[in-house]
Amino acid sequence: MICPELFDAMGFQCQQLTQGSAPPVYHLSTPFQTFDGDGIGLFAETDEDTIRIFDAGRTIFHIIGSAGIDLSDGRSMQPIKKLVDAAGAVLSDDGEIFMVSMRKDAEDCARRVLSAILAVSSWERDNVGIPSDGVRLASEVEFLLRQWKPSAPIESGRKGVGISGREYEFDLYQDGFLIDAVSSHPQATASVIRKLADVRGVPSQQDLKLLIIIDDRQDAIRATQEASIIRQFAPTKTVSWLQSQVRQPTAIN
Repeated sequence: MICPELFDAMGFQCQQLTQGSAPPVYHLSTPFQTFDGDGIGLFAETDEDTIRIFDAGRTIFHIIGSAGIDLSDGRSMQPIKKLVDAAGAVLSDDGEIFMVSMRKDAEDCARRVLSAILAVSSWERDNVGIPSDGVRLASEVEFLLRQWKPSAPIESGRKGVGISGREYEFDLYQDGFLIDAVSSHPQATASVIRKLADVRGVPSQQDLKLLIIIDDRQDAIRATQEASIIRQFAPTKTVSWLQSQVRQPTAIN
């Protein structure tokens, strides 16, 4: 059994799972939990020289099943893939976080996979409750921005660092503005306000050009209420306003 040999020093509880005639798989329990209290665990399988540590797709399954976030298209998976890559692990096409290493490097392998899972779980906590069409909304806003200002290139992936030291990625960048598209859901509002307050907290970034586009098409009253809160931190316009600019452009005030 490889548990005492490889994982006891890390403080993981390790149990061999019954696999019949198949090679053994080991389950590693960790002291960590998802935002709603589910335990976070790893799995390990080995051959003579190498070890593969993986989550069996449970992290992504939890996001889809418990948080209700739609990850059905490639673009929606990009934030998660970046987090996994940054941790030094791999995200497979079917949603499994894993890493393969030499058996002697098993502890480092496990730490990298666990770091990736924890990073994705943190992302999940920050995004839970945000409607599943968040990525689609960003795509719609990008389409409208391109129509509104066809000569102004649009970039994605621009980042800002908050006074907390945390790094944030904005949906779009156009004409000097960092732009985020948000739904009118209160949890989406809370998330973007926390982000804006942190970024604005850096003295050198108080004059940063920011623009928030809030979706008012499903619930205009709630969108108006939420927009009034967000405006305390950054200029905020509605999707309906942006649609009107495509027909009759005016400047951002």
